[in-house]
Amino acid sequence: MSGHVSAVWRHTVSLGPALPSVSAAVRASVAVAVPLALLFAAGRLDWALYAGFGAFAAVYGRYDGDARRLWLQASAGATILTAMLLGTAASAGQFPVAAKVLVVAVVAWGANLLSSGLRWAPPGPIFSVFAAGACLSVPATAATFAAVLAVGGGTVLWCLLLALAIGVARRGGVQAAEVLAAARLWEPLPHAPGRSLLMGVAALAAGLGAQLVLGGHWYWASLAAIAAVTGADAHARVGRGLQRFLGTAVGVVLAAALFALDVPAWALLLVAVVFQGLIELIVLRNYGLAMGLITVVALSMLHLARPESDAGALLSDRLLETGLGVLIGIVLSVGLGLIVGARHRRAAA
Repeated sequence: MSGHVSAVWRHTVSLGPALPSVSAAVRASVAVAVPLALLFAAGRLDWALYAGFGAFAAVYGRYDGDARRLWLQASAGATILTAMLLGTAASAGQFPVAAKVLVVAVVAWGANLLSSGLRWAPPGPIFSVFAAGACLSVPATAATFAAVLAVGGGTVLWCLLLALAIGVARRGGVQAAEVLAAARLWEPLPHAPGRSLLMGVAALAAGLGAQLVLGGHWYWASLAAIAAVTGADAHARVGRGLQRFLGTAVGVVLAAALFALDVPAWALLLVAVVFQGLIELIVLRNYGLAMGLITVVALSMLHLARPESDAGALLSDRLLETGLGVLIGIVLSVGLGLIVGARHRRAAA
């Protein structure tokens, strides 16, 4: 038993190598800064959520060549935009909660299949699931679709223009043939279907469980459960889940302090821009540390989108939903580990 605990703890606190990611951090900050500044000037911070998700496209392909990065950002950005539209449709259509949870689960399954086949870096469906869940949690009408397309889609296009500009600055341009060659690559990993199904099941179970037990922002539980079923083995998956919860707890404390200061909207935007770059600097070193900053950014965007909401309830919901989701994900991970271990023992016998 102590060996298992030690292995989980090592996965939780270990630090990855210090990779040269300063340029990626700058790109991530610029990608979100310009759309947020435009929304602030237009007095439409209620749309900041869509810009924040669209800007996630800029984090893909941080160490790839220019053509490959452009393709990864285009495919991931299109998937995130589709997830936002699906979430908006569920909200505008006033789907029952069970149907909304199913939408998030389908996004988790489908986005992970795409991630594996297209070899996204960073891998996984987490940004798409987050986008779908957040969009279906806020009220929407038919007019909201135009905002999602204009702001979310426009931000994705801005990320692509940034990637293209970098290619032009480095070597005079990016050849269309190179981008098409990158787009033709489809190399799903052998375990992709099974892991994608596991992520969909985890999102479904956690979402339904959170709605039943806690209500509120149940999709945060789905996000946490996906994190807790991500990893090479059961130790890595449990460690990832603990990183998700501990990082979220730190982020909630930081966000509570920030909200208690009652800072103006422009200051929250500045924090989001700076933290977006810092996340890029540390996410590959330790997911838990990055999760603390991610939580502050996410809560800030939600607070800007719905300033009339109870900030205290928002913070407590984030922690409770994440804790429940991590617990459900860990149960699934440990159960899967036991099943796989039993099969290996039978095969060896």
